[in-house]
Amino acid sequence: MWTLVKIEWVKTFRRRRTYIGFATIGFFLPLFFIAMKLSGGAFLQHSSAMKAIQENFVIMGNIFNGMFVSRIIMNTLFVHIPLL
Repeated sequence: MWTLVKIEWVKTFRRRRTYIGFATIGFFLPLFFIAMKLSGGAFLQHSSAMKAIQENFVIMGNIFNGMFVSRIIMNTLFVHIPLL
């Protein structure tokens, strides 16, 4: 079994497509974090999802934490993955 896993890993990492995906995500994630930090939450005021959250919860302090940012990024990637 271990031999099969090793062979699959070798096949996967010999292809350029694997590294293109990692490089693309590694390039866009810092840009996304910088854009969110510089906007200061302005995009949240126009978001219908955020308005729904504010109706149900009392938000105190800074909403920019790891869970929020990772959820935004994953939702963005889920939209674009079928196109890749």
